[in-house]
Parts: sequence; C-alpha cells; structure tokens
Amino acid sequence: MDRFVRQSLLMLVVLTAFTGIVFPLIVTGIARVLFADAADARVIDREGWLMAATAADAPRDVASKDSDGDAAKGNALFVANCSPCHQASGEGVPGAFPSLKGNNAVNRPDPTAQIRVVLYGLRGVRVGGVVYATPMPPFGATLDDADIASIINYERSAWGNNGTHVSAAMVATQRARGQ
Repeated sequence: MDRFVRQSLLMLVVLTAFTGIVFPLIVTGIARVLFADAADARVIDREGWLMAATAADAPRDVASKDSDGDAAKGNALFVANCSPCHQASGEGVPGAFPSLKGNNAVNRPDPTAQIRVVLYGLRGVRVGGVVYATPMPPFGATLDDADIASIINYERSAWGNNGTHVSAAMVATQRARGQ
C-alpha cells in the first residue's frame, strides 16, 4: 500500500507541474502564433531588411537578366534545395511553408530581404496574414553567391513573379554584411 501511495503522489506532482507550468507555456506559444501581428515581425526584423521597401531603396547595381546564369540552372538549384518545402509550383504548403508565387519579398524592387532570407534563413515571419513557425534553413554555408543569385532569379521570374534581377555581387554584399 505504501508503494501505491508514493506512486499516486508522484503522479499528482507530475500532473500538477504539467498543468501549472508546461500547459500554460504551450497555450501561450499557440496563442502567440495565432494572434501575432506586425509588431512580432518587427522584433524578428531587427535591422529592417524584411519590412516593406520602396523602389527608391532598390540597389543601383542591378544587372541585366542575362548576366548571372540561366533559368535552367536556377530551376535545377531550386528543385534540389527549395522545392521540398516551397513545392515545384512555388505555392508552398499552407500553414507550414509560405508560397513564393506572388510573394511580396520575391516581387519587391529591393531584393535585399529575399537575399538575406536565403543566406541566413528565417523563422516566425508573417506572410499573407499567416505566421510561419517552421524555420527556413540558411543556405549561405552550402551555396555560393552565384548559385544563390540563380535560385533567387528563378523565384523572381517564375510563377508570374516579376522581381528585379539579382547579381552574385549583390549576394556577396549581403554575405559580407553578416547576419
């Protein structure tokens, strides 16, 4: 009987700890994701490179569309590195991975935000009213500047997108700035 009482007390302590500590943390986390607003994006976006840019902010070293590789290379790199999450259609997975088709960061005249996301990854950003908690991995350690530029140029010209061209030099500039 003594053993039964000890086990019961232990279960009671564990249950109390769960309901008093763990459960509120879970609920708070879920509520934060569901009710996040632009203020949360500003916390994530410490340097302001994700917030909306104007055409006046666009880099002046935008090269012609033909200078940094071709669409086939960008497509192949996208399929190998990005399509498992964002899908070959660029439409992503609702609630898990954002669509790149029609995405503001992809079509923005200033490609800085997109370059930095591909280089350094991202987590917890709001896209189209949805907060995506699934992290985007950083590709800066595995892909060179030309490959990242090719992927971004593919994304900026595929699925009806029409973002400005990105050069390897633009990627190198953001890489040099660091995270």
